[in-house]
Order: sequence, then C-alpha cells, then structure tokens
Amino acid sequence: MRPTDGGNGSPNRCRTHVEARVDALRAEISEFDPLPFADDESQWTLALEEVIDGIW
Repeated sequence: MRPTDGGNGSPNRCRTHVEARVDALRAEISEFDPLPFADDESQWTLALEEVIDGIW
C-alpha cells in the first residue's frame, strides 16, 4: 500500500477524494469572496492544483 492511496488500494480514489475536498474548499471560499479564484493563474488556483497533484 502506498501512502498516497488513502488506504483503499487505489491512487485514483485518493485523487478523486482530494479533488472533491478541494472543490468544496474552493466553493466555500468563492461564496465568501470570488476574487481568489477569478483568475486561472492566481496563487490560490495554482496552490490548489498543486494539492490535487500531490505536491503538498
């Protein structure tokens, strides 16, 4: 078992779970203030993409 698989044996399931959590966080932040994700190249967007990619 790899540490990135969330203990379920599938890296894709872990990535899907992370993507869902990132989407929920993005939605919650955007509801409060849409500015952080207004630009596809914003630091917020890039940081969350790195989280999904497993860099963080």
